[in-house]
Parts: sequence; structure tokens; C-alpha cells
Amino acid sequence: MKNDVTVIGPLNVDILVRGEAPRELPVLTGWEGPAAVELAVAGSVGYTVQDMAKLGLAVSVSACVADDVFGSVILRKLRENGVGTDWVTSVKGASSGIGVYVLAFGSRKRPLFYQLPTHDPWPLRYDEHQVERMLNARLIHNGGFLHFLQMYESDIVGLFSKARARGLITSVDSQFPLHAMKPPWMEVMRRVLPSLDILFCNEHEARGLTAVEEAQGAARSLLDSGVRTVVIKQGEAGSEVFQQGWHHHEPAFRGGELVDSIGAGDAYDAGFLAALLETRPLHECARMGSICAGCSVTAAGGWAGMPDRKTVEGILSRR
Repeated sequence: MKNDVTVIGPLNVDILVRGEAPRELPVLTGWEGPAAVELAVAGSVGYTVQDMAKLGLAVSVSACVADDVFGSVILRKLRENGVGTDWVTSVKGASSGIGVYVLAFGSRKRPLFYQLPTHDPWPLRYDEHQVERMLNARLIHNGGFLHFLQMYESDIVGLFSKARARGLITSVDSQFPLHAMKPPWMEVMRRVLPSLDILFCNEHEARGLTAVEEAQGAARSLLDSGVRTVVIKQGEAGSEVFQQGWHHHEPAFRGGELVDSIGAGDAYDAGFLAALLETRPLHECARMGSICAGCSVTAAGGWAGMPDRKTVEGILSRR
């Protein structure tokens, strides 16, 4: 059976601590208060694949998880939400990656604490049989390429080259290094960039990738490296889509009151790529991505607020 999408990337859990706490340090040091604590599955790539499944895509993920309780929860949740997990490897004796978001001080995005996994985020090597199965898709996507130093020389580079040669759509959401690295970060991506149809990043990542401050200049640098389309996500300011000689700005979509922005960029990726698989023009891909992101932020974590395909199409028709 052919998948619509094969996704490669790390899976983890997010612990969300939601409440209200004093902002003044002298008061905070002696303060105690109640909070709502939620467990959200399964990090950026986990949100992306669940979002794709909710939009009706047949999607499978290649990753590694720990054989601890969190790894079990990740696998169960992904399967419940329609994501294929046959290519997920359970690593004995390993510990899961965990992000802890304390959403009590106005923070809506970055984890306050985190635990890195003690296993590789996805397999370093794929055999020929695995490659053939993973390339039996219409699109191949990776999230978090820059996160893990050990993955820069993994088989993913050759996999994307083969995918491109076979006519699959190829996309990467680079994200950012979890270790010290001086810009331009794109130097460690030189081998994979010419194989990419789409590169997703946010404004901070675009500057880090290129060492160019302004978005248009950063996009030009990435396009010159061989990437065919660069998408720079800008939060409340919307998004910018660039190709050689062409540029589109898509305003942000407001789907309701902000709960948190965790996973908004992942929802954008899912919506954009779902539209691309339908051969919609790029400005419509950006619009669908914007709608998915704008709805995602109205619920806790990176998946609960994601709209289904019928809801997205209804919003598109009204716009």
C-alpha cells in the first residue's frame, strides 16, 4: 500500500504546566499554587504526522523511541490517531526526550526545561528494503534535521537524493541545533539542500541558517543553494514563500483565542504539504498552512486544536 507521506524525525513528549504565577522574583520564591498538568504527544514531528492524518493523508513515521513508559504512550497515541508506526524502532534501556512547558509566566512557546533522548532520533542507517518501503510514497518529509549532531551524516541525505530522483516531493523543516553552532548553519546541510523542493523555517532559523538578517536575503541565499521553495514562518505576522523571481506573503489566520502556540509551525507544515499534494498553487498552500496554524493555537499542545479537512475547506471557501 502506497503512503501519501513518509516522515522522518524525532518523537518525544511535552509536559504542559498551565496556571498563573507571580512575575516578581521575591514573591515567586515563597509562592505555591495549583496548576493543570497535561501530557502532549509527540513533539514537533509527532504533531506534524498527527496533523497530516487528521487532514486525511496516509502517513507513516520513521523514528526511534525509548522502551520506557513515554515511548509506549507515544506509539499508542500515534496509532490511535491514524499514523503508521511500523518503521518506529523501540530502543531498549533508553530514556525518552521530554519538553516541559511552564505556561504560567506568559510563555507560550519554548520549553523551560527539557530532557534530551538517550537514543538516536531516527535510524542512522536504512537497508535497501527499508528504503524501498519508505520511498513508496508521494512525499517525504523530515523535521528537526539540525537538532542532532550525529544525524548530519546519516542515510537521510542519500534517501532524499533518491526520493528526488524518483519524482517524490521532498521537504525539510530544519528547526535549530540543540548544541552550540555558529551561523551559517546551512553549511552542515549542503549535501541535502539541492534535493529539497521545500525548506520550512522560522525567522530566527532563517537568520541562523544563512547569517543574513533580513528574510528576503536569507531566502535568496537558501534558494541559491539549490532549494526550490523556501517558506519562512513568522508567527502572528504570517508567512513568506519564496522561489527564484517570485515571492508571496500570506497573512496569519486567527482561529480563536490563543491558548498556546506549541505546534503551530507543525500544523502549518501539515496544511501546506497537504495542499501541495493536491497540486494547489503555492499561495493556496500557504493559506491552508496558515489556517491550520491559526486553529492549532486555540487548544493546548500541538495537536488538539488542529482542524479536520472539512473544517479547513469551509474556512478556505469563506476566504
